[in-house]
Amino acid sequence: MGFRRISFFNNSIKMNKYFLLFAVFISSVFNLSAAHIIVDISQLVERNDTAYYKAQPFTGMAIMKMANGNILLETTYENGVPNGLETTYYSNGNKRSEAMMGSGKYNGKVKHYYESGNLKSSETYKDDYKFGPAVYFYENGQKQREGIYSDCKEIGLWAEYYDNGVKKAEGHYTDAQKTGVWTYWDQEGKLTKKESFNTQKPNMLFNR
Repeated sequence: MGFRRISFFNNSIKMNKYFLLFAVFISSVFNLSAAHIIVDISQLVERNDTAYYKAQPFTGMAIMKMANGNILLETTYENGVPNGLETTYYSNGNKRSEAMMGSGKYNGKVKHYYESGNLKSSETYKDDYKFGPAVYFYENGQKQREGIYSDCKEIGLWAEYYDNGVKKAEGHYTDAQKTGVWTYWDQEGKLTKKESFNTQKPNMLFNR
């Protein structure tokens, strides 16, 4: 009799274990399916900064289309707020921009593109503010400008370039104001001038 009770007890444990695994599997499938829901953004209803779909906070992708039927906007939502990749497009289908969203704000890399498809800029954001490395490009692919932001203000070392790749200017910013010595070159790379911004009025140190 005791062996039967032990056997029954062991079988019950196994049944509960299988049931738990099955429940986890079903939950995972449901969550995966929800994450892959795609709806037109016009189907979302916004209340208190939260997007709802069929009376529930929306998780999935919302899209907006142009008059020609091409996609204009793709935004990933999680629990009613943009969270993940957001992409916009030109009418020719090329990307216009792509941004990482977190809690409904820009958080991470934000890139913009020329209509040709070449990268135009790459910036780093934190809670909708430029915060970190940034680089800008000419349409031919050459760098135009690069440096660092803090709260949308230029700080530290920045450099500017001509569209042939030659450095144009270099110097430091403090709270978006030029500071220290700035150096300038012509398109052939020859030094043209140096300026000091340590006073309220720029002081010319060298001028060719």
